[in-house]
Amino acid sequence: MPPTSGSSIITTPHDRLKTQESNCGSLGLAAGPVLPRWNRPGPTSFNFLVNDLYPEILELEPEYWPALYESGLLYLEKYNKADARVANLKAALALNPKAAEVHAALAAPGLLQSYELDAARRELDLALEVNPKLIDALCYRGDSHLANFQAADAIKVLEEARKLEPGFAKRTLGRLAASLRRGRRHQRRSQGNSFTAS
Repeated sequence: MPPTSGSSIITTPHDRLKTQESNCGSLGLAAGPVLPRWNRPGPTSFNFLVNDLYPEILELEPEYWPALYESGLLYLEKYNKADARVANLKAALALNPKAAEVHAALAAPGLLQSYELDAARRELDLALEVNPKLIDALCYRGDSHLANFQAADAIKVLEEARKLEPGFAKRTLGRLAASLRRGRRHQRRSQGNSFTAS
C-alpha cells in the first residue's frame, strides 16, 4: 500500500529511532539492565549499548543524562572499571546535578573499591537529600556504617531500606544479615572483655 500524503516510509532502524524520540529513553533504560544481567553479554551486546545505543540516544536528546548513568553502570558490571564508570557518571551529573541515583552510584566505587569512605558519604548525603527513599543510597549508607564497624547504625538504615523495597528485598537482606552478624560478634567480644576485666 503506498504511503498517504504527508507520511514517509521508515527504511532503517536509525530512522525508526528518530521517529520515536520520546521513547528512546525508555528503550535505552530497558535495554541496559536486561541485557547484561540475563544474557551475560559478550562484546556484541555491551558494545551495542555503550558504543551505539546510548550515544545515539544522546545525539537525539543531548540532555538525557540516564543514558550516561546506565553506560557507567554497565562499565562497572562488565569490566569492574571504576574510571569509566566515574567519567560517565560525572558527565551525567553535569547534565543533572540533582540526579540522586547518580550520586548513589558514585558512592559505590568509594565504598567497594578504594575505601574512600568520606567521599562516598558526601555522595550519599547528596543522594539522600534529593531522594530520602532511594534504596541504593540507603543500602550504600548501610555499607558505609558496616565498613566503620557501626553495625547498629547499619541495621537501622537497612531496615528502613527493606521496608521500601518491594517484594523479596534482595538488595537489603544480605546486607542486613551481615550487619546483624557483625553486631552479634561485637556484642560477644564486648561481653568477653567484661568477664575478663572482672
